[in-house]
Amino acid sequence: AAGDEDVHGEFEPFIRTHIAKMIALRAAQKPGALRYLSKNNANMARIPKIVRLFPDAVILVAFRNPLDHAASMLRQHLNFLKLHAAEPFVRRYMADIGHFEFGADLRPIDFGHWLRGEVGNPAHGASFWLRYWCAAYAHALANPRGHVAFVSYDALCADPAPVLRRIGAAAGIDESTDPAALAGRFRSPVHYDADALDVDRNLLDTAIELHHELQARSIGHEDGAVRP
Repeated sequence: AAGDEDVHGEFEPFIRTHIAKMIALRAAQKPGALRYLSKNNANMARIPKIVRLFPDAVILVAFRNPLDHAASMLRQHLNFLKLHAAEPFVRRYMADIGHFEFGADLRPIDFGHWLRGEVGNPAHGASFWLRYWCAAYAHALANPRGHVAFVSYDALCADPAPVLRRIGAAAGIDESTDPAALAGRFRSPVHYDADALDVDRNLLDTAIELHHELQARSIGHEDGAVRP
């Protein structure tokens, strides 16, 4: 599910204690280290809770051209289906560490109850992943402005240095550390063809509209650095 529920009342005390411990351990090695960095796709479902628990949190939500993103997720899902069939240990290991994004144990997050309309096993097709993309980013866009900074992956790959600097500014990274030094690590993303993927055209139109809204809300868009 994708809500703000904490059925057993365990999440809030656990996450507060966990983050405090991690920061304390890091600060002992590097005085002044006061931020906890989490890269977790499932945090998109927890944005309201994160904002409530940590009002000064900086939440970066990256997005990509929806068709390319959906096709990429489909490719990963099919790859993991093959891997899980060939290597049962990999399937067990991923389940043990709570990774259910792809493969035989796929557990999609039910943003806005979008899964109610899915029947059979549609995850083998690109339209499933495009609907998932729409549900996830519609959920992210519904959060109050000021708490979430959207980052265009395509703009980042096209011209990394200025976007990296804006990410650094949004995250409050020390100005003595220039994020643009990482620009050389980025390469052009793979693009996919809608006809080859056989996606629903009305669904694609919906995704494109959402993508335009994400671009309008993305880091740097207001000064023309990121354009639709």
